[in-house]
Amino acid sequence: MHFFWFCTALAAIAGGVVLLATLILGEGTPKVTAGATIALCIVVIPYVFTRAIEGWQTATRRAEMSAGTKRRGTSSSGAASAKAAAALPASSFKSSVGSPAHE
Repeated sequence: MHFFWFCTALAAIAGGVVLLATLILGEGTPKVTAGATIALCIVVIPYVFTRAIEGWQTATRRAEMSAGTKRRGTSSSGAASAKAAAALPASSFKSSVGSPAHE
């Protein structure tokens, strides 16, 4: 992943150089606009590619983690916290209505 971010940083530097050169050497609005568009493409395309790969890896990791928890018999739906709450004595669920703090 570091390789792709390194390439993205190099593309950002290259895009900045192209934009600077276009603004300094550009002769007319159409040429400057075209140069700025090319500079933007040089920067944006590698960034989008890197983010897509990063998202793909994250989704794969999440799917693997989800499959691992299902295999062990636990779910991420909060079943463990429901079991823990059921194990508490009924006296721990006293209502706060009528307590001295609320009067």
